[in-house]
Amino acid sequence: MRNNIKKNVENYLFKFVIVIISINTFGLSSCSKIETEPQQLSNDIKSISGGQSFGFCIGKCYRELTFIDNKMKLLVIERGNRGSNEADKEYNFEEMLDAVDAQKINSLLNIDSFKKLNDVYGCPDCADGGSEWIEIVFANDTKKRVTFEFGNYPSEIKELATLIREKRTTFYQKNFQSN
Repeated sequence: MRNNIKKNVENYLFKFVIVIISINTFGLSSCSKIETEPQQLSNDIKSISGGQSFGFCIGKCYRELTFIDNKMKLLVIERGNRGSNEADKEYNFEEMLDAVDAQKINSLLNIDSFKKLNDVYGCPDCADGGSEWIEIVFANDTKKRVTFEFGNYPSEIKELATLIREKRTTFYQKNFQSN
């Protein structure tokens, strides 16, 4: 009887060790930080840009974030004083577009609905209220740009415009922290 108990305990211990090893190998690895691989946008799209501009502004008033291939590219144009011969300064920054952002952009974009939108909504950049836009360059090199008053998104693209603006603002702040 004692041998049977010893065998049962050994079997249980062996199974317990196997379970612990399995959990350690397979279960806990999913708890580690998920590395997001760069990912591209939909195959129908070559690039998506979202920007903002204030026509009467002096300084870093033009900002455009472009999602192209597996990258995010930020263009910032700093305007000099009016009437001076000072040239505008361009700043370019680039980083990888992670899978989460690419998937979110793809999920928020309805290409057919976007193509049907008007080109202009409201009075963008009137009385320096600023303007924003989203432009898509399709795989066949055709473009569609929708321009609207700063912060006054057409309802059909409100979530997409909000996401692009948040990404643009975060990317800008990352590179111009003191401004």
